[in-house]
Amino acid sequence: MSPLVNIEDTYGALFLGVVASVGLMGITTMQTWIYWIRYSKRDGLFTKTLVLVIWSLEFLRACFSVHAVYNYVVVEWGNPEALSVSIWSLNINTPFTSIIQIIVHSFFISQI
Repeated sequence: MSPLVNIEDTYGALFLGVVASVGLMGITTMQTWIYWIRYSKRDGLFTKTLVLVIWSLEFLRACFSVHAVYNYVVVEWGNPEALSVSIWSLNINTPFTSIIQIIVHSFFISQI
């Protein structure tokens, strides 16, 4: 019996992207930890705060991504109509990504 809706090309790709994103979040967490242990004593309050803000925003973005995938592939399993509706955690990902990029790029520009 074939499925009613083929989600492999859409939500399968979303799932793989979230898995990769969460893996990279682990690397980011490790880098943040190493920074805090080794280098934070020589940096000012602004840089320390910036590191914590970026890490916190990235963590929230990863949580929102996991929530969206969980909603689509677990909660709404077998409900093809739900796949066409965008949920809040997926909608908030783009603004979060934009905010993170603006902050990071602004910091890099200030260093140049």
